[in-house]
Amino acid sequence: MATILPKLFFYSVFLLMPAVSSADRVTVEWAPFIILPSTQEEHLLAAADQVNHTFLLKQKGFIRRELVRKNHSAYADIIHWKTKADALSAGEKASQCQACSDYFQLMDMKKSTTAGAGFSHYEVIKRW
Repeated sequence: MATILPKLFFYSVFLLMPAVSSADRVTVEWAPFIILPSTQEEHLLAAADQVNHTFLLKQKGFIRRELVRKNHSAYADIIHWKTKADALSAGEKASQCQACSDYFQLMDMKKSTTAGAGFSHYEVIKRW
């Protein structure tokens, strides 16, 4: 009985949570990555700030962004958009963005293709 109670509590809390109305729905972009061994976190944060100020704030549908850290090399950007179309449109424009290019150069693109898999915990290190 003692092991059943936590599960029942979880499910009852989950069931009592209100549904999200279509007006409140947003698209969440999950972009995990691995930094290069030579990348220092302060350089990553400075480059991330530039992406935010010179690119993301100008994109249609951008709501907010968080940069989170799993460990010394694994990070993820969590970006909230009004719609999936807004996210995809910004993604297409990112290739034309110098600040984005500078940010991406701090990442190990090969290792980043498998980053973020599985269940993990990340620490928020910056919120815009």
